[in-house]
Amino acid sequence: MPFLRAAHDIAHHAASALSYLSPHLAPVLRAANQQTMQMDLLDPAPYPALVAEQAPLRLALAALHATAIRILQAHGLKAADLSSMVFHVTPAPLDQQGSCLHPCMVIVARNGRVFDSGWLSWPMRSVEDLGERSVQTVKWTVW
Repeated sequence: MPFLRAAHDIAHHAASALSYLSPHLAPVLRAANQQTMQMDLLDPAPYPALVAEQAPLRLALAALHATAIRILQAHGLKAADLSSMVFHVTPAPLDQQGSCLHPCMVIVARNGRVFDSGWLSWPMRSVEDLGERSVQTVKWTVW
């Protein structure tokens, strides 16, 4: 199952601060009145079509593409083994800073098999972050 493991690893990396997507992604999507975006990370210069060009986001997405290729290689795969590698992401609606992302990675192998990481949950950090008086429970995706 290297395809599924790669999909999970790419999604987890994208949600982490190491991907540099946060906090650049959320403001760009909100300015375009979009709640989510998707793009094929097989494209060496991925960028969502419906949002304004922002250099920090473009650089972060190019770095995500490069990291996704390295993750594939770590699992014994190469880009030629895939027909698509679509990254879906939604910023957490309660996080105004845009630092919490909700990603999903869908890899389609050349033989047509689909490997979906599923939507990974984002952490709710503190009552102040939520702007409420209650703390919500987080369900982490376990694989």
